[in-house]
Amino acid sequence: MSNEKELSTLEQMTKESFVNRPNQATEAIEEYILNLKEESPQKASSLQDKLNASEKYLEQFKVAITQTSLMIFLISLEASNSSIQEKNEVQEFLAEVKIDLNKYIREFMLYAQKDDKDIYEMRLFYLDGLTGSELGLNLVDAESYNSDEEVKKATKVANDRMQKYDTILNNFKKSYMDTKLHLQ
Repeated sequence: MSNEKELSTLEQMTKESFVNRPNQATEAIEEYILNLKEESPQKASSLQDKLNASEKYLEQFKVAITQTSLMIFLISLEASNSSIQEKNEVQEFLAEVKIDLNKYIREFMLYAQKDDKDIYEMRLFYLDGLTGSELGLNLVDAESYNSDEEVKKATKVANDRMQKYDTILNNFKKSYMDTKLHLQ
């Protein structure tokens, strides 16, 4: 019998996020609008008006921003699973979690069929911005190792993890963009 744990569906994780962290999606939308305001105040104002005008669209946007962050989390888990060498509590949990990333990608793409240009641009904002380097996946705390050799080894593992994350993320982003050619 396997000790692997399966994660719930993307839809279930989104619902759990809304229950356990009810303000998180709203805060993420507010942060996104602030970032958008720096690039294009007119787009930010237009999006804010659209969100204020329709509760249904606001909920759709909350789901989209939550699913996007969950996918980034799942991609980082997938990249981390392959580079686990030493075991601590978090790494032991990661080693036990079974991630069928293709299943999550299919589910994400199913929900993304309804994306309009504003949601598409928001998703790309996060998929473009949250690279492995931006997330710090290549960083190593040298002081937690006993020798330079251990630091070099840990640095190589961290760099490999970051490269794997970036590769998975870029493939995912390309797949998403390919389904939205009409919005580009």
